[in-house]
Amino acid sequence: MNKFFTLVFAALAFTAFTACNDDKTGKDGDEIAPAGEAWTTLRIINPNTNLGRALNTPDQYPSTSPEETEIKEVRAIFFNGYDATSVVTDVKKITLNASNISDAFLVADNSKSILIVINPPSNFPDFTKGQPFATVNAAIKTIPDIYTDKQFMMTNAKGGLEPSLPDGSPAAGLPLFTSKNDAELPGNALKINVDRVVAKVRVFVTYASTEAAVIENASWVVNLTNKWYYPVSERTQTFLGTATPFDEYGLGSYRKDPNFDHTNIPYPSADFDEQYNFYTQADVDNNSIVWIAPCHATDPNQGGKPQYCAENTQRKEDNTYAYTTQVLLKATYLPKYKKFDGSMTDVQEGNKDWMDINGGFYTYAVMMEWIEGELTNKYIDQNPAGYVTNVTTAFNSYLKYLQGKGAAVQEVVIPDVAGVRTVAEIVQDFENQKAGVVAHGADVNKDVNGDPIVKYYKSGISYYAIAIKHDNDTDNSNNEFGEFGVVRNSMYDIAVKSFNNPGYPIVIEPDPDKKDEFEAWLAIEIGVNPWTWYVQEENL
Repeated sequence: MNKFFTLVFAALAFTAFTACNDDKTGKDGDEIAPAGEAWTTLRIINPNTNLGRALNTPDQYPSTSPEETEIKEVRAIFFNGYDATSVVTDVKKITLNASNISDAFLVADNSKSILIVINPPSNFPDFTKGQPFATVNAAIKTIPDIYTDKQFMMTNAKGGLEPSLPDGSPAAGLPLFTSKNDAELPGNALKINVDRVVAKVRVFVTYASTEAAVIENASWVVNLTNKWYYPVSERTQTFLGTATPFDEYGLGSYRKDPNFDHTNIPYPSADFDEQYNFYTQADVDNNSIVWIAPCHATDPNQGGKPQYCAENTQRKEDNTYAYTTQVLLKATYLPKYKKFDGSMTDVQEGNKDWMDINGGFYTYAVMMEWIEGELTNKYIDQNPAGYVTNVTTAFNSYLKYLQGKGAAVQEVVIPDVAGVRTVAEIVQDFENQKAGVVAHGADVNKDVNGDPIVKYYKSGISYYAIAIKHDNDTDNSNNEFGEFGVVRNSMYDIAVKSFNNPGYPIVIEPDPDKKDEFEAWLAIEIGVNPWTWYVQEENL
């Protein structure tokens, strides 16, 4: 892929500093934890901008706003084990001082693992001792506060409780300290990565077309997003097993979100509405979509802003337009038109409306020339009843379709033989329908097989649904597991290189057929890493 933008983003690295010490007496002046207790300290380090390996070159991009890396609150939840049945041993809310270091604090010394939640949202529950990890990590179904312009929620990047051995398996436990001084020694650090809980999407547009169409006024929005999220989502390998810089244990770049294995929830349905946010044509008609301008090609920080969303992944079987997060792109697409005499014209209607009739492009004026020409030839043919009038018949079926929807139009009567009505009279009847057709606006009339007959483009606006790809395309992957989806702490750049075909005149709706008792001291250090960076190019 051409990577004409070079970007680097920020993720999060969380580091817990620990070491064992059974000495209950300590050195002179040292504060020794009481029986059953231990010390803990937290310190925040500067964002890490080192480069690694991923799908883009370079594969990371630093944060584009301070809020993407800012840590306002740290909540540490400790457990007595590593699996779903492990229970909470302690919960601490940590406030950092001006030097980004917390005062040491006590934690239960039967703690073996830890979940870090940075910038917890307002809807994040308060947990208490004795609750199992399965309860703490249960799907949260309202997510507006995990990604705002003010702060970003962050949790363990591993996709499970920490600390871990080099192969990702659980460590023996958290080494705890009875000595406050020992807890604060930086050399006892245990590194744990932390990710933002959201994905980041940007769109770049090149206004080019191999079909010599006029392309203008592109804008976009992320569509079909997840309403649910896990505080910590399990990692898994994709079909390609793509390596990413922050998958330090080699567990995989893909994730399993709460809707990952939903066994094909039907659309439309109440269950689908409960789990996904998505747009329809009604949202366009109601002007309820906040469209985003594309980013500037040479300076991505100019132009439109990025959009954040909860991660949304799926099984291979669910790689369809019903379950895959997309970019909904709209642009004005104005083609050239072939007249009845075979010549080409780029003259547009004043309102820029045009139609696709059986794959050919027509303004209303150009279509009227075709109707007049087809009817003239029909009535001078030796078999007028059998003469095929492709454009006339297709558009008349569209009028019948609109009439059935209550539009102020009516189907035109076309006699099979000459002499019943003049061509001029019939052409005038078609001309008289224009006001009603224009007033009705964008629509699509389909045949019995579901194939479009007439597509009406209001103001020349086309809509494109671009499924966001997580893994790169290769000759060995075709709609495979992990090819599509958005994953937390990953940034997806969609680069639209050209518009070679019109999109759809209305928004395409989701389509399933388209695929403790004791406490101990613990020291913790946290740092912020770049986003993992993916690039996707599209010729539409």
